[in-house]
Amino acid sequence: MENVMILDQNNNSLSIDVVRYFSNNTNKYLFYTLNEKDENDYVKLYACKVNPASVAEAITDDAEWNNVKELIKIIIKEVKENNLVSINDLNLKDLSKVKVDSYRLFKLSGSVMLMLGANKKEFFEPKVVAITSLEDLLGSKTITEEVAPMVEANTTNYENLYLEEKNENVQLLKNIDSLTKQLTDYQEKLNSIKELLK
Repeated sequence: MENVMILDQNNNSLSIDVVRYFSNNTNKYLFYTLNEKDENDYVKLYACKVNPASVAEAITDDAEWNNVKELIKIIIKEVKENNLVSINDLNLKDLSKVKVDSYRLFKLSGSVMLMLGANKKEFFEPKVVAITSLEDLLGSKTITEEVAPMVEANTTNYENLYLEEKNENVQLLKNIDSLTKQLTDYQEKLNSIKELLK
């Protein structure tokens, strides 16, 4: 997730983590989190519809909200299949102009939230690189070239990363248990030796 600054209802800067900013048909939607969790460890997410005036508002129409919930399921399914076609990711730089007026709160498990935000299209600004030569140093015009970096598809599989990390944690706990047992054994031997030396 990318951290960006937007404006809240009072025109104060608000730091948010963008789960997804995208368009579907003619609508623009923003899903973000402040990394708050409820008592069941679900992550709170905020859903907004961004209007042409760059104001993010709650999705109040129930039919539209039901469509958005279905779209969330479709996005997650397409991310798992590495074939995201139902939405068009938007450039996060455009969010600097957005003011959040209202939102609709919903919750997802952490792993599902990561899936919802995975495989985003990345936007790169072309860089201007000055190329100098002996002629440039002698006063001829500097040559400039626009360079756009290669875009690689983000194919991170968060579910596999989670399982690998979980397995590593299990192995680490086993190692800790083994070391703790060895330490106890060494302590007993040391106590035995101390008793013999008395």
